[in-house]
Amino acid sequence: NIAGKLDAKGEENNGITLTAADTNNALWGGLLFENTQQADSVLEFVELEYAQSAISFNCCSSAVPTEPLEFSNLSIRYCTRGVQGNPGFELNLKKSTLESNQYGFYDTARIGLIGSTVSDSDIGLAGEKGTVRYSSIINNTLGVYNPTDGLSFSNTLFDQNQVGIEIYDRTNGLVPVNFTIENNSISGNAQYNIVNTLDVTVDVPDNWWGTTDTVQIAFTLSGDVTFSPVLTEAPSTDLPAMQGLRGDIDDNTLVNGADSSLFSQCNQYNEYISIGAPPETALQLTGLMSYEDQCTRINDLNSDGMVNATDQQVLQQCVSIMDYVDMGATLEQAEQIVGVPFTPTCDLVYSPWD
Repeated sequence: NIAGKLDAKGEENNGITLTAADTNNALWGGLLFENTQQADSVLEFVELEYAQSAISFNCCSSAVPTEPLEFSNLSIRYCTRGVQGNPGFELNLKKSTLESNQYGFYDTARIGLIGSTVSDSDIGLAGEKGTVRYSSIINNTLGVYNPTDGLSFSNTLFDQNQVGIEIYDRTNGLVPVNFTIENNSISGNAQYNIVNTLDVTVDVPDNWWGTTDTVQIAFTLSGDVTFSPVLTEAPSTDLPAMQGLRGDIDDNTLVNGADSSLFSQCNQYNEYISIGAPPETALQLTGLMSYEDQCTRINDLNSDGMVNATDQQVLQQCVSIMDYVDMGATLEQAEQIVGVPFTPTCDLVYSPWD
């Protein structure tokens, strides 16, 4: 169990493997994070296999972490549950693969899956809240199950599953149906692309179905599903490079506290280099793995012609404003609390790359 910080940083060609002592007889428990308020745990280039729950959380049923955990380049396989959620945690998983598990994601809440693949499992993702972007959910018995409470999908491939998505409300109407499935490629699933078991119409517009023939598309759907308009070609599922928002420093399609923290680390690295520290020392002191890989997106966010700590401060202020808005404050109230106006302070932070 992990009650504090876990720092497991492998390298692309020298990863870390966490596995069972005897893979023929028993699964190990996996990594259980007891305190998700500690958002500085790191998992990068780690293989987790033969676990009951490779990554799980036991914390904070009503509290929300100040910053999400950010894990990347993981390989999770041969587990009962790849990632098991808890209402009190938030996890962004990037550039990872989950394959040959019973569940890729189980009972997830506030999950971010970016640039990743979930495959060859009984159920790829069983969850309720979060975002799945630029990913592939392929060759599972059931790709996605129960996405009824705030789960959204975009630029994601659903292919070669028995059923791509099954929409089921296990709360029996206690929680409003709330999800978004738009700008995806949903085709080639053996039985159905989408199964809707609800008593209400499910609308999934602006997706690619392998064809524009609406009669053929309808045959791939079960239950009350509407799907117009349809895309005329498959959207890209490749994670964009130097696209998205300028404030998205860690390139995971979100702008949040993790971006501000990374910006600060990159600035500190440059400060250490400027006073003569060797690059290896600067990396150790700042906690960065690679300046070239992690800091390519730091940029001038206040239009003063320089990239420095002032830009990181602007980013933090804008993230704080949006955090207060997410908690229910009006934009005007959030501006007063943080002490800066959203416009023009945050114009560049939330603007796309040229």
